[in-house]
Amino acid sequence: MNFFPSDLEITNLQSPLDILSEAKLEWDSKGQGIISLLVDEGRSTSGSDSTSVIIHVYALHIPSQRLARLLTIFHVTEKPYPARINPEKEDIPDYLRKERIGASSRSSLAAIESFRVSMSQNTSVDEWVCESPDEFRRQLVKALNRGSVKAAVTNIVTVSSVDDETSEIPAQPNIESDEASSEIGGELD
Repeated sequence: MNFFPSDLEITNLQSPLDILSEAKLEWDSKGQGIISLLVDEGRSTSGSDSTSVIIHVYALHIPSQRLARLLTIFHVTEKPYPARINPEKEDIPDYLRKERIGASSRSSLAAIESFRVSMSQNTSVDEWVCESPDEFRRQLVKALNRGSVKAAVTNIVTVSSVDDETSEIPAQPNIESDEASSEIGGELD
């Protein structure tokens, strides 16, 4: 028998903030001075008796200082686990989603989900709640590899690049000016 909790490595116990520090180092290395991960820790006392720690995670485009929030993490003060990863919602229309559920599939899925929940005595599992550092690492990798994160990073870099390019484009000559009109008019006569 194994009475020790599975998925618990005593030699590798780190808080979500420590794991995010490792993720930031990797982003700094792979971001090549263009993209970095910004981690901002705060506290909230609203909604419960205990104070919650809120960690916002952003992608930072270093040259423009443009930010995109990627996810938020919550846990109770002095108790880093369980921690909940809250990925940012994708704010895009359905027709631009890579994966989507059709209308008929939604109703079927809702019926199946309803049946599953009633069969499991009304318990539900939140895949984003992590009870150990290993589970937090796995879910963080999953969250940072979502399409919404890839799009957010691409957008802050692309928008910044477009801004840089448009600022360097010289002003177009005004062909409606008197000089241009007289030259064109002179050639036609």
